[in-house]
Amino acid sequence: MKTSNIQLIAIDGLLYFPYGGSDFIGDKPRWDCPDVPSLLMKIYTEGDCDTIPWPLVPHPYTSATVESLERRLASALYDERESNPFFPFDATIALPDGTIFDFDAVIVNA
Repeated sequence: MKTSNIQLIAIDGLLYFPYGGSDFIGDKPRWDCPDVPSLLMKIYTEGDCDTIPWPLVPHPYTSATVESLERRLASALYDERESNPFFPFDATIALPDGTIFDFDAVIVNA
């Protein structure tokens, strides 16, 4: 079985999955576009959400740690895999710098 290698991209300091985002043509939204990056977000039960910064360095004046940012990214990738038809189930994920990020292992160990 072949494994898909997917490298996340950074746009304006935020992480994106490279495929399956949404776009607008005129006033009509297009969902699950294969050629549009999808912003990675951690969505909380209460309805709030957080984006994931790149690099994974906490912003000043927050209580975030590198470990909490990695958990946020892992959760966002899990949700992306569940909802994005362009996310191969067997994908190996690399950060923009090429580092492999095993988000399933982060989730299991959280």
